[in-house]
This record gives sequence, structure tokens and C-alpha cells, in this order.
Amino acid sequence: ATMGPTIVARLVDSYLAGADREASPALDRLTDREADILRAMSRGLSNGEICSLLFLSLNSVKSYIRTAYAKIGVTSRSQAVIWGIDHGMRPAASRQDGNDS
Repeated sequence: ATMGPTIVARLVDSYLAGADREASPALDRLTDREADILRAMSRGLSNGEICSLLFLSLNSVKSYIRTAYAKIGVTSRSQAVIWGIDHGMRPAASRQDGNDS
């Protein structure tokens, strides 16, 4: 799936501006696994790539995505990516692959 120019512009602006990171009750309610999945989504990974990265089944990934969406109050992947970036889950950040970029 591709993202429209408005969403891409918002993602780039948020990333480059280093948007203020406010404490969010929703962020505190996410499990570590839900946060890992949102972080991977914010890096642009597909559900299949997330499965491989985190050693989960596709159904598990989809389930974690649904519960994370409900907790952070979004209804789409693009909204979740924007939310993740706005809350410090930058695309270059990754705990899983050990990259420091």
C-alpha cells in the first residue's frame, strides 16, 4: 500500500522537526510487543516482514495491530505510523535489528 503525498509530507515534517514528545497515557498502555510492532510499522515494514523480524505468526501480528490501534485511538496504518513517529518511534530506530542508524 502506498501513502498519499499529504501523509508522506506529514511524516517527513514530523521526522525532521523532531516533534515534541509528550508523555502519552496511550503509550504507557501499550505492551512491549505492541510497541515493537508499531515501531516496525513506523519503519515501513509490512506485516510479513514484521512476522519474520519478531518471529510471530501473521495472525498474531494482526491481532497486536488491532489492539494497538484501539489503545492509541487510530483506525488505519498510516494514522498509526504518524502516531508512532509523533511519540518517538522514529523510522530509523530499532531495538530488534541492532542498527544504530
